[in-house]
Amino acid sequence: MLIIPKGFADDVATGRQTQIAAYIDGSDSQTARVIGGYTTGVLREYSTANIELMLNKAKQYAPRLPQLNYQPRVWYNPEMKSVRFMVPGVLAMIIMMISMILTSMGIVKEREIGTLEQLIVTPITPLELMLGKTLPYLIIAMIDLSIILIVARLGFDLPVRGSVLIIVFSAILFLMTTLGLGIFISTVSTTQQEAMLTAFFFIMPFILLSGFIFPIENMPVIFQNITLFIPMRYFLEIVRGVFLKGTGFPELWPQILALLTFGVSIITASALRFRKRLG
Repeated sequence: MLIIPKGFADDVATGRQTQIAAYIDGSDSQTARVIGGYTTGVLREYSTANIELMLNKAKQYAPRLPQLNYQPRVWYNPEMKSVRFMVPGVLAMIIMMISMILTSMGIVKEREIGTLEQLIVTPITPLELMLGKTLPYLIIAMIDLSIILIVARLGFDLPVRGSVLIIVFSAILFLMTTLGLGIFISTVSTTQQEAMLTAFFFIMPFILLSGFIFPIENMPVIFQNITLFIPMRYFLEIVRGVFLKGTGFPELWPQILALLTFGVSIITASALRFRKRLG
């Protein structure tokens, strides 16, 4: 955000010193540095061009040349440390990989060793069987989430400026998606190796198109539209918003609603396929 004070044009025309303030979102340190560099370059060129214009008009040395002082202010990440941007992304990546891979491989392993058929003939329903196979991995993912939050605070000095409850709630919604995909992968895989490779078919787009590595704003338009169908994008926006900006539910409800929609849709479709496969 560029703030130009009132009377800026008069100050420049009369040769008085003036100031311009630029406020930069530093949550993504790499993008903040690029924006700061471009802003500095543009303002420096403007100041130089204005001095040359006044010299040409006066046809002589001007005793008072206008000077433009540029004062940048970086919000959310004043030190522009990349770790403050990457740690929330690592959090999302770890719980995604653990929940998706372990769920798919765990169910496929039961089928490989023949115990899944034994479970099918028991009085338990397919829903109870599915819950029994996914809840342990949900608990493991939430334990990992707690560990990462502690390491981020104590190891990287990264405080959570917002509510931890929002992170926990959104993580549960995100895990509905990843656990659902794990169930789906288990229904199309016959071996654990096949399940792992199929899981990476989903994991790589999640990582590359969620904004974890590359800013979505810098992607081609077609890929920006594709990111709208990547659940991890919305979870990253929530986690980084809570970590760096202290945003709350009023600002994050669109992302939370998107996660809820993805979670309910994917886990419902995967459960129906799981029931069909058991039948």
